[in-house]
Amino acid sequence: MKLFNILFEAVDDEESTRPAREIKTRHELPTAQHDSKLIQAMLDMLRQKSETSEFFKKESKDIGPFRFIENFINQNEKTFERIMSVAETIKHLGAGRMGSAFDLGDKILKIEIEHGKEKISSGVRGFKAAKALWSKDKKLGACMPMIYDQGTLKYNNQLFNWIIMEKFQPISDEDYELVSAIINEIMLLMSGGSVTSLHKKQVKELGEKLRLSDDWYKKLKACMKALKAADMKDFHAGNIGVRRSTGTLVFFD
Repeated sequence: MKLFNILFEAVDDEESTRPAREIKTRHELPTAQHDSKLIQAMLDMLRQKSETSEFFKKESKDIGPFRFIENFINQNEKTFERIMSVAETIKHLGAGRMGSAFDLGDKILKIEIEHGKEKISSGVRGFKAAKALWSKDKKLGACMPMIYDQGTLKYNNQLFNWIIMEKFQPISDEDYELVSAIINEIMLLMSGGSVTSLHKKQVKELGEKLRLSDDWYKKLKACMKALKAADMKDFHAGNIGVRRSTGTLVFFD
């Protein structure tokens, strides 16, 4: 089965006389809208720079980006049906060093190239850390997004890790001074020293601006210890969000 027959290839005369809903059912497509958005999101990913997109660009050089994406999704047909079954929509959000993030509406999808056991991707590390939310290691789990589903995609012999995780509002949406103050404090806490850049009044002001809990800074310090032990090092505004249910900062690598 080709995922895009209905959208981009002419149907035969017999099918063209049938209701669109009947044709859709026969091809087992979720919705035409979902399919077109999936294709566009993947095309947008190719325009960004990451290890995943660079691999895709190299593989699509001879056949073109659209045909490559068609092949990639067809090779992973069941997995993409599984991903799209929980998606309200899909659009490309941006790229990191290893892969890309996609907005699914109320969740986030991340796809990253797999380098093997000797170089574990941040997606895999994030999944292992987030599982701690439901395990004995509550400190680490409280600092990471919840992972709802995960697995692998494949193109020929290359594997890619994917995860569907909890969605937050990143602090990158806030003003520059606020973000800088938090990032500076995080860097100091990660260094393991006792020096702090924030006074008690500033801690309270930052908490009020971000609508955080009264003990957000105490929890931040506990998170830094747990994340350092988990070897998480990539802290920037796009990787930090607020979990509204607890009023605390959450980190996603």
